[in-house]
Amino acid sequence: MNIVNEDVRGILQIGAGKGEEFFSYAHLVNNIICFEPVEEEFQYLYANVSRSPYRTYTLLSSYVVGNITGEVDFFIGNQNCNSSLLDINMDINAKNAHSTQTKLKAITLDDFFAQNELNIKNYNMIYMDVQGAEHLVLEGAKDTLQHIDYIFMEVSYKPLYNGTKTFEDMISYLDSLGYEMVLHNPFFGDINNDCFQGDILARRKNHLFWSVKES
Repeated sequence: MNIVNEDVRGILQIGAGKGEEFFSYAHLVNNIICFEPVEEEFQYLYANVSRSPYRTYTLLSSYVVGNITGEVDFFIGNQNCNSSLLDINMDINAKNAHSTQTKLKAITLDDFFAQNELNIKNYNMIYMDVQGAEHLVLEGAKDTLQHIDYIFMEVSYKPLYNGTKTFEDMISYLDSLGYEMVLHNPFFGDINNDCFQGDILARRKNHLFWSVKES
């Protein structure tokens, strides 16, 4: 199943990693911006996109995307996949403790578009995996969200990171921004088979077009 449909004009992928998910949707849209702040991951992403047929309409950025523009503390995971603006909640997620804290350059989506000659109307989907900092991305995107019809993100049912929003809080926050959940896929559990992470797709309320393409 692919959550990108023909109504999606362009994608802002935040937390793109090495580009693993990029190749699942890149052939379906004509405008892509990928953000990945972890240097090792960004180098893989750059190499993978550069060798692809989608490089002509894909922009890459190494900014951290959040709710402020400037220098921020950023936490690096041992395997990079859990790197985040937010530190690990050691009470319930100690096995995934971050290995390094560093300073990185951050930008809000609103400032990114204000500083670059890009037409925001070409992008109507946010696709993000930012390890608990999803609400910070949205806080910095008040103007950008006026053009966003779809938001795809990872959610947590437990506070895996300090200061994160859990599933219920995120659904409420999305509702306050004018979005409703149309897809929910719990997928990750612990050794007791207790599911604590999943993916959701939210759609702008009253935006009538939505269907899921089978992959």
